[in-house]
Amino acid sequence: MPPPGLSFAAAARHQRVKGFAVGRTIFAGAARAWVRGELDDAAAVATMAARFQRLCGLWDQARDKAGAGKGDAT
Repeated sequence: MPPPGLSFAAAARHQRVKGFAVGRTIFAGAARAWVRGELDDAAAVATMAARFQRLCGLWDQARDKAGAGKGDAT
C-alpha cells in the first residue's frame, strides 16, 4: 500500500473525491499500547488525535496542490 501522501495526491486530483476514511491506521497501535498498559487514556486519545490530524493535513496539502474544485483531472 502506498503512503497516504501518494494515495491522497492521486485521489485529490478528482473533484468527486471529497475525503478519506480511516480505521486501524489511526487507532491500532495506540489501542494495543493502551491495552498493554503502556499508554493511559489521555495518551491513547492524544496519539490517535495526532495521527488523524496528520492525515487531515496530508489530505489538505494534496487538495491544495491539485487545485481542488477546478474540475476533474483526467
